[in-house]
Amino acid sequence: MNKTLLHSLGVLALPVCCILLVAPADAGSTYSWDDGVSDNSLGGGPPHPADLWWAQGFTVMPGAEMIVSIEIAFGTTVDGLDVQLLLYDDPTNDSDPTDAVLLTSVFTTTMFSGTDMFISIPITPTIVSGDFFVGALMSNTSTQFPLALDQTTSAMRLWVAENTNGPGTIDPTDVMGTSTFGPALADSIGFAGNALLRATGVPIPAPGGLAVIGLALIAGCRRNRRSRSV
Repeated sequence: MNKTLLHSLGVLALPVCCILLVAPADAGSTYSWDDGVSDNSLGGGPPHPADLWWAQGFTVMPGAEMIVSIEIAFGTTVDGLDVQLLLYDDPTNDSDPTDAVLLTSVFTTTMFSGTDMFISIPITPTIVSGDFFVGALMSNTSTQFPLALDQTTSAMRLWVAENTNGPGTIDPTDVMGTSTFGPALADSIGFAGNALLRATGVPIPAPGGLAVIGLALIAGCRRNRRSRSV
């Protein structure tokens, strides 16, 4: 059974399982393109080791202008690896992340790898407008394939980049300037599809409403801690 590197084609079938560890629908609106089931998984390199960055673009929906969490499912990798989740503005609203501006980020670790199970990670509530990107960055992914890819359809909004000079070589604030490959549209390099990578947005709160968002984030953190102990 073959795995897929950005420069070495192959397919890895993953278990058909989708358990969403996300907030209920009335807690916000979900930005997503995937169908919840991965058909392939991608990793960085060769040569080894490599940083892998991926980002998926969305357009703001009315009533969901404040992003409060990022949801992600991981491909064929191991649990416990560091991953940085990223939220970018697209200043030109052209669905191209080469000029994306990092708004906020959060560190977590890989969990439920290869199962299509999503984890929901709270972020600093951040207002977005027009187009924006949700991304992930992992170091030393040369033997890991963390990008879970749904290839049933493609929104043509998934971008990937890598740096094969070693871990920690991609700067998330300057992906274009610190990558040895990309950012490239996944469809353009033979990997048409959508990453299992989502975001949750809520309405911009009225004055005083940020306290409610804060309580929601605390509750999300508690749910995340409990999920890690499963």
